[in-house]
Amino acid sequence: MATFDPALNRLKDRMATLNAHVIPGLESKATAIYSRIMTLPSDSDLRIKLEAEYKQFSKELTLRSHELINIRHEIDNLEFELNRPKR
Repeated sequence: MATFDPALNRLKDRMATLNAHVIPGLESKATAIYSRIMTLPSDSDLRIKLEAEYKQFSKELTLRSHELINIRHEIDNLEFELNRPKR
């Protein structure tokens, strides 16, 4: 039972960090950039630069969201193993 505890704690810490800091930060940055993009003319050099930046933040946000889903699955599996009756 004790062998799962450090892994479970590590996963829960990472999940808390993603939920509290990483994902909200990325969402905030993407939203701020998007609102700037919408005010610029479509052929503006700045708009093209900001669109590329927005695309990077969106991709990173997608990656972190997938990481969060995978962590939840890992936590569920570890908790299942911990709570499974011994034979």
